[in-house]
Amino acid sequence: MFLFAVESGESLSGYAAVAHLFENNVINWLVLVVLLVVLWNKVTPAMFAKREEGINTALREAAEARAHAEALLKEQEAKVANVEQEVAKKKADAQALAEELKVQRQQQTTKDLADLEQKLHNQIATERAVAVTELRGVAAKAAIHLTEQALPAMMNDNIRSKLLNQFMEQLDSSTSQRSSLSDEDRLQMKTH
Repeated sequence: MFLFAVESGESLSGYAAVAHLFENNVINWLVLVVLLVVLWNKVTPAMFAKREEGINTALREAAEARAHAEALLKEQEAKVANVEQEVAKKKADAQALAEELKVQRQQQTTKDLADLEQKLHNQIATERAVAVTELRGVAAKAAIHLTEQALPAMMNDNIRSKLLNQFMEQLDSSTSQRSSLSDEDRLQMKTH
């Protein structure tokens, strides 16, 4: 099989035949070693290059993933810091709004109380005017009633004639004034 193979008289098969070829032959060993080195140098560099490329790709992807993760971490930290600021801002806005609503509610309450007080004063004044009018009406009816009862007893012929004379004089003076008065004077008398 090999160029420098040693032949022996007996026929061997399998492993024994291969082992017999390399028993005493150094050249066959050297050829085998050179062949293994050539194959090793031919096959393994491509395999190692592929493996190195895979490792370098994995390292590059890991570095990119790390950079992306660090960027996300910084972004999240910034958001957390912003959230705290936003919470503080919203809390301050809510407190300001609450104060504003409190002031508006107090102003509205004050205005409502003033309106209610004005309505009550108006209603009291109206009720007072109604009561005064009713009281005057009752007083007038009572005066008329008392006069109707007391006047006939107080009237005598002398008082009746004096009253009748005064009434006639007033009637005469008003009719004589009416004819001598101008329309302007009449208008002024009507207004008084």
